[in-house]
Formats: sequence, C-alpha cells, structure tokens
Amino acid sequence: MARSPAGAAWPEAGALLAALAGNWRLDRRIESPDPAQRGRFEGAARFAAAAGGLAYREEGLLHLGAGAFRAGLRYLFAARPQGFAVLFAEAPARVFQEVVLSRDAGGLLFGGAEHLCGADRYLGTYRFLPDGGFTVVQRVEGPRKAYRLESRYRRAEATPETAATSPAA
Repeated sequence: MARSPAGAAWPEAGALLAALAGNWRLDRRIESPDPAQRGRFEGAARFAAAAGGLAYREEGLLHLGAGAFRAGLRYLFAARPQGFAVLFAEAPARVFQEVVLSRDAGGLLFGGAEHLCGADRYLGTYRFLPDGGFTVVQRVEGPRKAYRLESRYRRAEATPETAATSPAA
C-alpha cells in the first residue's frame, strides 16, 4: 500500500514508511502553563525518500504568545521491525524516539516512545487514524520545561505544485 487514503487501514510496521511518503497539511497546538508559550503552528510537512528511510521536513507559521514567525523542523524516519525510529537530522544522526507500534481492539495503529534530554523527558504518542491522517502528541516535562504539542497531519490535496513531487497513489 503506497498511502493510507481516507477509510483505509494503515499498514503494518514494515510498510508504514511507504504510506507516510508524500505531502501533508500540519496543524499543531502548543499548550503550556506559561501563556507566552502557548500557541499554534500551521504549515506543511513532507516525507521524502532518503538513505535509510524518509527525510521529514516541516515549514509553516508559528503563532506563539503575541507574535508570529516562520519556523520549521527536520527529522529522519527509519524503519524498525516493530515500528520506526525518529532521528535528529544531523551528522551523525541521533535517535530522538524509537516507536513500537501496536493495534488496539478496534484495529487502530498506535505507538509510544520516550526521549530523555538531560533532566527533561519527551513522551510521544503516535496514532494513525481511520481517515488516513495521523496525530503526534509530545508531552514535555522537566525542571525548566512543561508543555504539550499536539500535531494533526492530513494528506495534502494534490495541486499542480505538489502533483509533481507527490508519490503515485
């Protein structure tokens, strides 16, 4: 299965990266006890073929506190026997999270992971939805950090600009 269209089941771990390839719309909520750190991100994400897996890149507009500015992130996604790894896009690549996937009683594909960065802990939850989209929630806890990122991905509609770079259905 090359992609997970609305209503289709997400594939098992071994085929998940192929289903993620392509362009996505991204909406992210940022929740924090500090009002200046609350906000949202609206933009686009792309998973593209790369050595060892998929290169992930997101770009968009970050509304944080009273301001707004352009922002982006990059990661590498690599297949694992029971899921995937999210790596920082740097040399050498370092693992951010190792996600082990399961299905719940209703067949929903999901996984969780943890990353320790000094005294800070990043708890990730990945859910692959029946509508063909997916969510990633990162809860960050630590002596200087306390926030929650909830990201919602929806397959981008093909436009003349994206059709040339999107994988075949």
